[in-house]
Amino acid sequence: MKLYKLIFIIGLFTLAIACSDSEEAVKRSNTLNIYGPTEVFIGDENTFEAPLFTLNDSRTWNWNATGAGPSASTGEGEFFDVSFNELGTSTVTLSEGGREGSIEVEAISKEVSLDGYDEYEAEEADVKTVGIPILIDNFVVGETTIVYTVSGSAVEGVDYELVSSNPLVLTSDSEEEEYFIYFDLPEDVTPEAFAKEIIVTLTSVTSEIENEVVLSDSVELLAGKITIEDDLKEVAIKNIVDETVSAPGIVAFEITLSSESSVNVDVNYTITGTGVSDATPDGPNSVTFSPGETSKLIYVQFNSSAFNSPQSVTITLNSLSPADAEASIDTSRKVKKFIIE
Repeated sequence: MKLYKLIFIIGLFTLAIACSDSEEAVKRSNTLNIYGPTEVFIGDENTFEAPLFTLNDSRTWNWNATGAGPSASTGEGEFFDVSFNELGTSTVTLSEGGREGSIEVEAISKEVSLDGYDEYEAEEADVKTVGIPILIDNFVVGETTIVYTVSGSAVEGVDYELVSSNPLVLTSDSEEEEYFIYFDLPEDVTPEAFAKEIIVTLTSVTSEIENEVVLSDSVELLAGKITIEDDLKEVAIKNIVDETVSAPGIVAFEITLSSESSVNVDVNYTITGTGVSDATPDGPNSVTFSPGETSKLIYVQFNSSAFNSPQSVTITLNSLSPADAEASIDTSRKVKKFIIE
C-alpha cells in the first residue's frame, strides 16, 4: 500500500507542475511581442510590426502610440508607421482580442558636425571645386538652417570663392550633394612659399521640428579645414657635381620635376663650350615634361674638337613654359658642368 501511495503522491505533484506550466503558457500567450526600434531620431518615420499577424488575418490588430509627440495615435493592421516629434520616451502598444504588448521608444536628436574634416587640396591651372561634407545622423525631415563661419589664412576673393549659401538651408527634398559646404579654388599661377587654410566652423542650427537637428557637443567636430597647397613644381638638375669627360661621345644627365603636372612643362636651357652640341631628342636646347612625367634626360654630344684644349662645358636651365604650369627652376640646382682637362 505504501508503494501505491507514493505513486499517487508523485502523480499529484507531476499534475501540479503540468498545471502550473500550462497556466504560465496561457499567461505568456496573452502577451504580444512587437518588432520595432527602441531608439529613433526625431522626425524620422518608423515602422512597427505585429509578428503573429498572418496572411488573410481576420483578427483586429489595434495600435496606439502615446508620449513624446507621436505623429499617429492609433492604427490597425500588421504594420504601424509613426514618427516622434519631441525629445523623450513614448510607448507603442498593440492589442488583439484579450492580448496586449508594448514597447518603449526613446526619441533623440540628430547631431550635425563637420567631423573635424582636414584635407589638402592642390591649386590647379583651372577652377577647382572642393567641399567639406556636413555630417548628420540621418537626412533631415523638417527645414533645417545651418549657420557657419569661414576663417583662416586663405583670402576670399583671392584664394577661394564660397559657393554654398550661408546660412545653408536643408529640406526633406535636399539631395545628398547639398550636405556639403562648397568652395571654388580659382586658377592660381603665382608661386607662393606657404600653404593657405580655409577653416569652417558650425555655429548654430535650427529646425522646423524642434530639436530634430542639434550641434554636436564636441567642439572639435564642429570645425573643418581645407589646406590649399601651392601647386608649385620645381625643375632641378638631379646631380650638380662637376664631372670629367675624357673622350668623345654622348653624355646624359637627369633633370627632375618635383611633382607631376597636368600640362606640358617645357624646360629651356643653354650649352656653352667648344666642340659640343645638344643631342637631346626634344632639342635643341629644350626638353618637355609631359603630364605624369617627373624625370627627363639631357644629352650632350662631345666632339673630338672639344678636347683640343682644357675647358669647362656648362649647361644652364634658363626658363620654363607655360606659366600656368606653376613650375619654377630651383636656382641652387640649375647648372651642370663637365670638365675637359
